[in-house]
Amino acid sequence: MPAYAYTAYKSQAQTLPCAIIDLVPAPHMNVTDSSFAYVPLSRIRDSKDLAILRDFDISVLQKERTLDHQAQDKRFAKLCCI
Repeated sequence: MPAYAYTAYKSQAQTLPCAIIDLVPAPHMNVTDSSFAYVPLSRIRDSKDLAILRDFDISVLQKERTLDHQAQDKRFAKLCCI
């Protein structure tokens, strides 16, 4: 049983020692890409410290990146090369 809960927003910029993550989008979420799953999945250091709460549709992790995300990738690539 989890001792406390975090939203993906609250967990940004933190490293968690372990996590139980629900990868089923809430009914009100308009999932057009996989960014909703990226933050919670990237908060732990090792996959052995991760537990997935319940079965989920793998296609939510296989969405194409939006044009906005693609533009951000290009912007970051330029910043890295300066």
